[in-house]
Amino acid sequence: MESGFYLRELRNNKKFSLRSLSIKSGVSHTQIADLEKGINFGTVEKLEKILNALGATEEQKMKFYYLRDYEKTPETIKKELNEYKSIPLEILKNRAEHLTEKLKRLDVEELNKLEEYIDFLLIKRK
Repeated sequence: MESGFYLRELRNNKKFSLRSLSIKSGVSHTQIADLEKGINFGTVEKLEKILNALGATEEQKMKFYYLRDYEKTPETIKKELNEYKSIPLEILKNRAEHLTEKLKRLDVEELNKLEEYIDFLLIKRK
């Protein structure tokens, strides 16, 4: 799923037209349309105005930004991320044991960042 499609889905679920969302958010309807079409990614300030006007939950905002960031990720990294989908379970178990030892050396802030990244990978799969 692309971030623009997801934004349109959020807007349609709230029964907003482009113009009504524009009035409520203070962002022009043409800019919102361009975001939905994937023509541009917009600034965080404008995106926040739009998402807040839609009453998006934190989870919905997070999903939107993950999708947006993934679209901006170079193709070589996307390919590597997709390769992890086909790893056999036994290999994953061995990796989990190895990673657990490394996780013990991280502080709380680093663990939070790692968890956000894992959430990003899982959302990207949907």
